[in-house]
Amino acid sequence: MTTIIVLISIMLFAILLILIWNRLSTFELRKKIITCVLSLIICLSLTLIIFSISSKGIQYQNLNEKQTITKTFVAIFTPVNGIILIPYLVKVLNDIRTRKINKEQTKRKLIIFIILLVIGTIIEINYFKNIQLGIIEYSKSI
Repeated sequence: MTTIIVLISIMLFAILLILIWNRLSTFELRKKIITCVLSLIICLSLTLIIFSISSKGIQYQNLNEKQTITKTFVAIFTPVNGIILIPYLVKVLNDIRTRKINKEQTKRKLIIFIILLVIGTIIEINYFKNIQLGIIEYSKSI
């Protein structure tokens, strides 16, 4: 099962990097690489924060179980969050750079993005919490 999760995670990260790379069509190589690395760091940080918030108050039977669940969630949901969020932001950056959008359009797009980010974060926190509780309940019944 671990092998399958690792393979899925690698595929999702590859898809994320391809999406970011393709959206940065007007950027030079160095800036593309920096943007890809920063994007991955942002996604990882966001996923860890969301997971930490969702696991508040949840009592695991042992530390090993919590570490395994944390690693699995972060490995899968970091690229998923990135696939949902980062290509849009990178496209906005590219549009600003090529002057396809003005400041007012940029402001509007970022406000919409932040609203959707907050809604998505709330949904993901609840989803993570429910999944963790389900895993704990399942492991108690075994």
